[in-house]
Amino acid sequence: VGLAFAAFFILLDKTGDDTGMWPLLAMRASSVALIGIGVVATRTTLTPAPGTMWGIVVSGVLDVGANVFFLLSTRHGLLSLVAVITSMYPAATVLLARVFLSERLVRMQIAGLGLAGAGVILIATG
Repeated sequence: VGLAFAAFFILLDKTGDDTGMWPLLAMRASSVALIGIGVVATRTTLTPAPGTMWGIVVSGVLDVGANVFFLLSTRHGLLSLVAVITSMYPAATVLLARVFLSERLVRMQIAGLGLAGAGVILIATG
């Protein structure tokens, strides 16, 4: 999975500035096609559980928005810097779990979040 993320980010960086948002549309179309092939091959259904549609829609919009911002940032900055900042997404997941699921953070997680934040600040300030 990590290799797929890396390949996705590198391929987006290699797209030309004149391609607009077409690379993201191609990526989304190919992912939908792959899911469709998987559904047909495994004969499963993709019926969401009752009451989850709102979360699915919000998640999809945020995912596409994040991809748009990543594409724009690679066109205006260095992939080496943008990739480091992008790799911070697990910190957001931990914080969201804390806020919405009331999960407790242990000292090691708090230290990790602090160090990650300090790293982003150091990168941003050069």
